[in-house]
Amino acid sequence: MELKRKITIISFCLAGLVLSSSGCSLLPAANTAAEASPTATATPQADATMTIPPTVTRAPTSTATVTPVVVSATNTPQPALTLAIENATFTLAGGSPVYTVNFARPEAGCGWLGLAGQVFDAQAVPLPNLLVVVEGYLGETPVEGLALTGSSPAYGPGGYEVVLGRLPVESSKALTVSLFDLEGNLLASRVALDTYADCGKNLILVNFEAVR
Repeated sequence: MELKRKITIISFCLAGLVLSSSGCSLLPAANTAAEASPTATATPQADATMTIPPTVTRAPTSTATVTPVVVSATNTPQPALTLAIENATFTLAGGSPVYTVNFARPEAGCGWLGLAGQVFDAQAVPLPNLLVVVEGYLGETPVEGLALTGSSPAYGPGGYEVVLGRLPVESSKALTVSLFDLEGNLLASRVALDTYADCGKNLILVNFEAVR
């Protein structure tokens, strides 16, 4: 604090345009004597304390390593399924339905009845992630089954399978099969099916294909 007072006193005394010489004499005598002393004036400490150190300039380093992230088109999920079924309707593929022995589950033998197949686009490419729904009755037993295409590769890349019962049962147009997308939109009209009490016909193969 004493050093700061001295600097203030010297500043006021040098500002002679504002204050008269008697103005400095109003300060305490001890301070005036200190100013007159050769020892006090010989070491101008005020200059050392008021010296401003040079500013250190640092070159930016982050800009050299920042690289803009570009999202590649190959990383963007492509709505292939949507494009495949857009403005398309589906119908039974030629030859469907086919009644045959259950080749995918030979261990079940005659104790099994089911429906399976695939769904194809207009270029005969198998389509996954579509819903096949089977509804109706076998005798007095209600049937409600669904399967996702592509979930049963034993029937092909777009394969699906719906288990209908534990025994082959004969029925006439008591079951219907239909095709939906994952949003619940009907893609193919319901088709009525027959079933047979025949161990050689306990698998019903039903394929759908897109038509424009």
